[in-house]
Amino acid sequence: LSAAQISWLDPLSFQYVGRSNQNQPNTNLVEITTADVLTGYQFGVSLNAGALFTKPSLVKKAREQINVAKFTKEEYMLSLETEVKTRYYQLLQFQKTLMPLNNALLDAENNYKKMKLSFERAEATLEQFNSTSIVYNQAIQAKISAETGYLSAKASLEELTVIKIEEIK
Repeated sequence: LSAAQISWLDPLSFQYVGRSNQNQPNTNLVEITTADVLTGYQFGVSLNAGALFTKPSLVKKAREQINVAKFTKEEYMLSLETEVKTRYYQLLQFQKTLMPLNNALLDAENNYKKMKLSFERAEATLEQFNSTSIVYNQAIQAKISAETGYLSAKASLEELTVIKIEEIK
């Protein structure tokens, strides 16, 4: 904006020319080789009216561009804040689902070990052992899936915050 305001002097131009006719004894004669009529120092000022009339619109446009840039920055900051919150909530969601899945995995593992001992002692049928094994494997897969989601959400949030989650206070 300041460059647009300072440029009010652009329509004005100043010129000077210094010519001497030291080779000629009579300085009233016109130099034919250079077509110099006047000798000595000459100064000139010119004004470009078209450029003068366009300056107010250029200054106004520069102010509007500053406002647009400011509003664009504010909009970006709001969308960034929203995106960070969304990713943080996803992280919390995966973090909260991990606890029950860990407990379910421990229960399924204990049941599997008990059923395995019962099956080895011939106290349980193959069908009971298989169903317990399936439940245990499903619990493992659910935990792995939840951990993957948690780590993905964590990496996604760290991508926006540019620092590790552990470093955020």
